[in-house]
Parts: sequence; C-alpha cells; structure tokens
Amino acid sequence: ALGGGWALGAMFGAFLAPFDTMGGLRVSENATAKETAVATLKQTGTKAHSLGKAFAMIGGVYSITECSIESYRAKSDLNNSMYAGCLTGGYLARSAGGVGILGGCAGFAVWSVAMDSFMHSSAGESAMGSFG
Repeated sequence: ALGGGWALGAMFGAFLAPFDTMGGLRVSENATAKETAVATLKQTGTKAHSLGKAFAMIGGVYSITECSIESYRAKSDLNNSMYAGCLTGGYLARSAGGVGILGGCAGFAVWSVAMDSFMHSSAGESAMGSFG
C-alpha cells in the first residue's frame, strides 16, 4: 500500500505540477530555456515527492486500519471498508476540528464503500482483471 500509494501520488503530482499556480515557477523574467526547464523539472519533482508522501500515508493508514478491523471482526465485508474509511478520514482531518473530523470520516467512509463495492462487482473485476 505504501509503495503503490507513493507511486500513484508521485505520478499524480508530476502530472499536476505544471498546473500549480499557488507555488508558481520561480525563474527570472530573462531566464534561458535551459534555466526554465531546470526550474520546471525541480518543481515537478518536488510536487511529485510531496503528493507521493501524502498518498503513501493515506494508503498506509487505511491499510493498517482495515486489516486491524478485519482481524478483530473476523469478517470480510463492506463494513470493514466503511469503518476503516471513517477512521482514516477522521485521522487525516484531525487538525480541522470536530466538524472537519466528521466530514473526513463521512467522506472517506462513503468513498471506501463505493470503491470496495466497485472492486467486488463484475465490472470492477473485469476492469482490474489484468492487474490482479
């Protein structure tokens, strides 16, 4: 989960880096094409690494939580995804206060159940068949 999460986040970050208007590309007005290219590659690497770490953390927290819940309950069902999603979302939103924690819990729980439902459906199994 950590490696796959990091890889997915890194790819996502590399893709989104050129569209990052908040950080902005820091080059002078009269920079050469080479200086601009180097700055662009550095920004892309920074964004890829940052999102890679975030996705790895999310994947790690979710995986550990879901495995722990599944072991405790001795069942493999959608409730495990819901509980793990809620705990993960709440944990990730812990600095946002009570309302943020509730929103994170609800959002991650719904997303987790939706993804797990899709993965266990015939459409999800056929779509992911080449990867499994």
